Amino acid sequence: DASFIDIGCGIGNILLLAELMEFEVYGIEKDSASFDIARQLVGEECVGQHDIWTYTDLDKYDVVYYFRPLSKKEVQLKFEQHVEDQIKPGAILIANRKMGNRVDSDPRFARLTPELPVWLKQRA
Repeated sequence: DASFIDIGCGIGNILLLAELMEFEVYGIEKDSASFDIARQLVGEECVGQHDIWTYTDLDKYDVVYYFRPLSKKEVQLKFEQHVEDQIKPGAILIANRKMGNRVDSDPRFARLTPELPVWLKQRA
């Protein structure tokens, strides 16, 4: 099965959808209340309360998803670059409500469709 991670998974609703599409799912959530709900919905082993800045397993996933987890523009842009640098070649990035557009001129990435925020990381 292909692997899927939701960074800032909230209560785990996207993880449930990905699971229905037969992905091996994992979510990261810092908020304690949302984390507890996500663990109940998708299972304790499928959600972790990690800090994205020190989490070192992003390169293990085939699909990396987020829905703008940070509200401050400077921090969100730094987060986006961090994720783009960490994911493996061959991974799909789904970045809803992305604040930056550097990925579109990054030679490592190819946008898969002009209408949707979906990219393929082609190389390291």
